[in-house]
Amino acid sequence: MGGRVFSPRLGSLKTENIQSPIFSRFVGLRRLMTKNLLLCLIILLCRMQNGFAARYALIVGCNNGGDNVSALQYAEKDAREFAGILQKLGGFESRNVRTLLGVDSTGLTRQLGVMDSLIRTDKDPSGLFLFYYSGHADAEHFLLGNQKFSLKKIQGFIDDISSSIKVGVFDACNSGAVTTLKGGKRAEPFYLQPQQNIKGRVIIASSAATEAAQESKTLKGSIFSHHWFNALRGSADFQGNGRITINEAYLYSYRKTIETTALIAGEVQHPVFKFDILGQGDIVLTTLSKAEGGVVFDQSCEGKFLVLSDDYMDVFADFSKKPGAETFIALGQGDYRVINANGNDVGTHAFTLRDDVYRMSADKLLLNPVKTTKKKGLTVEPPTNEKETTPLSVYSWGIGARFLLVHMEGNRELRHLSGVSFKNVLYLNQRNNLFFDAHFLFPGIVAGADIGVDYLFETREKRHSVFIGAGVGAYYLDTSNTKLTRRIGAALTVHAGYCVDLSGRMQLCFMAPYTVVASPGVHHFLGLEIGCIFSGPYKDVKVLH
Repeated sequence: MGGRVFSPRLGSLKTENIQSPIFSRFVGLRRLMTKNLLLCLIILLCRMQNGFAARYALIVGCNNGGDNVSALQYAEKDAREFAGILQKLGGFESRNVRTLLGVDSTGLTRQLGVMDSLIRTDKDPSGLFLFYYSGHADAEHFLLGNQKFSLKKIQGFIDDISSSIKVGVFDACNSGAVTTLKGGKRAEPFYLQPQQNIKGRVIIASSAATEAAQESKTLKGSIFSHHWFNALRGSADFQGNGRITINEAYLYSYRKTIETTALIAGEVQHPVFKFDILGQGDIVLTTLSKAEGGVVFDQSCEGKFLVLSDDYMDVFADFSKKPGAETFIALGQGDYRVINANGNDVGTHAFTLRDDVYRMSADKLLLNPVKTTKKKGLTVEPPTNEKETTPLSVYSWGIGARFLLVHMEGNRELRHLSGVSFKNVLYLNQRNNLFFDAHFLFPGIVAGADIGVDYLFETREKRHSVFIGAGVGAYYLDTSNTKLTRRIGAALTVHAGYCVDLSGRMQLCFMAPYTVVASPGVHHFLGLEIGCIFSGPYKDVKVLH
């Protein structure tokens, strides 16, 4: 019997001069076993590298809901974006993801059959199937063009599919009806223990059964789907482990959808869910380590962050972060801007991503303190959720003491008059007030009224204000030692002034008025006025425009 020699390469065995047929059969059997073992190891390693059992997805987007409803703008775009996220971050192989855009009932029925055959052929008992729909719906049907597709049929298909885990995500008006078919209700997100031993079904809908799902031109997509996608890209990584579970994604999308719809539309949209899970655990939807590139916010970063396109038109992440941990957001190639709100400061930073990971630290932020500043020329400012505020009380009134030097036609000497003024101010906007003043001056009698507009200048301190104004009016003149008594004349008045807040409802004002009265001829009034202005009881209450 010939000898055996080991090759220096580990695990490699050479045989030389083999003469025994028994030994030959043994070697053949060993080679077959080794080949099968290597094949099993390769499959196991591939599965370990992928991190998921077999995953399948049927993604449907339809802008056209028929003649009775207006066409959507972003449903099909949302479907394409979701399919891309699942393949890049969710462990869904491209052959197992079917994306249907603008499909009719016949096309959807056919693709449901194709997906069912594919899953049955693969025979993976631990697989996951995900169905996503973005488009129009009523309480009982998808609206696919001028055709309808029963929600009960979709739910039955999800129930009957052979995958052990079934997930349905519905982003449509009244889509909460899918959950109410078997007792679903509006509620807070569900919580499961972190163990991967689960079977069952999860249904998520973007709105309650009687609510309208909303899309936004600002977000360039459905409001719910926009936040759902941001969640899967990393904004919902609450545990900081680089894995986004369905629970984390729903919790994030639920809160952000309510927040956004309340602020933008004033009509709150409540996502809803229903789950039937056997065992304990949670379903991981995306793994951020699979991303080709992205941005890491390191331990020094703190506060609320937005990741936007370079032109501020697209939002890719919206999250809050505490110091001491890292947060990763999966992104594709492109130019991006980061906006950070932390206390009284807003910081911005621009970066370019090219198939790599960009590390973001707090020292890279260009800080801009939040305060009122005067704009010079054309500037671009980071968008904010709040606009300038206005007081609920738009009316103020006051009283003042007026002292004037008067030159009247027919009298060569300057005279002085003194008296009281009654002031009324109506708020127009952040820069302009409408004023109406009435004056009574002595000796003699000079009574007049002016109406006009004040322009307010910005000051460093909000409790101070500087203004100029101009207006027109009428004056009654009844003075002694002149040839022009008991005359009514038209008046033109200009003034400049300064006010300082004494309290939340009272201001002390100094004003220098100049008035010209024609009655007939020209009479000049120049002087000083000191007075107090009182505001209504709601001056300190602010509202959003």
